[in-house]
Amino acid sequence: MNFEEKIEALKAGGLDKLHVICDFDRTMTTFAKGGSSFSPVRRLGFMPEEYGEQALALFANYHPMELDNKIPHEEKEQLMHEWWEAQLLLMMNHGLKKQHLEQVNGSNIVKLREGIIEFMNDLAARGIPLLVLSAGFGDVIEIVLKEAGVYTDNVHVVSNFLEYDEDGKAVAYRAPIVHGMNKCEQELGPYEKDVVDRSNVLLVGDMVGDANMADGLPHDTVVKIAFLNGDDEDQRKDLEEVFDYVIKDDESWEGVNEVWRRLTEE
Repeated sequence: MNFEEKIEALKAGGLDKLHVICDFDRTMTTFAKGGSSFSPVRRLGFMPEEYGEQALALFANYHPMELDNKIPHEEKEQLMHEWWEAQLLLMMNHGLKKQHLEQVNGSNIVKLREGIIEFMNDLAARGIPLLVLSAGFGDVIEIVLKEAGVYTDNVHVVSNFLEYDEDGKAVAYRAPIVHGMNKCEQELGPYEKDVVDRSNVLLVGDMVGDANMADGLPHDTVVKIAFLNGDDEDQRKDLEEVFDYVIKDDESWEGVNEVWRRLTEE
């Protein structure tokens, strides 16, 4: 089915058969003016300088590989696991504490896109489940959503979380590691019962791998929307191959809201 046919299939199925899956970093959040969910750990000043240097070195080494769609899937999956594990261990080894993360509140380093709060409020009002499926830092994602007032009962976050000891020191990461090559509807725990009978999906991401986020559970129709962040034409072509609709917008959620209005109009 093409994009228009999929929209009609979702409308025909009704909202009772629908759930939403969204990536977080640079999908629910802005691209040009905001940091990723890992950024506050480096930018708020509570970690030693060596942490920032080493985190940036990891980014410089692995990020080009993340964007290289010519690397075979299995090889890239292993590389991304290496990167994410190194990043999580780096935070622990440099003494991250849960108390440090309180500084994320009010920092505005991680910025939600304009218009997404209205979208999330409407999902909550209609009781439509939203899975935030992110390779980012789940501890920060939860803080950002709570501060915005949109971490409601219908929202479930699958991401990377740290475990803390009684003094608040990070001592372990919660398995499995979620990275850009393995994000899909698995390891959902109790949340699975909320979506297992909702066989239609509205999916939103910004990377080629995000197109697979609905994998893991059987579905009837999946409408896939991507944000093109930046002006890379090769990236646009790659996204258009695996997504139904590609939006060029660095700041706003309005393109998704337009689709949402089509799905909810009487």
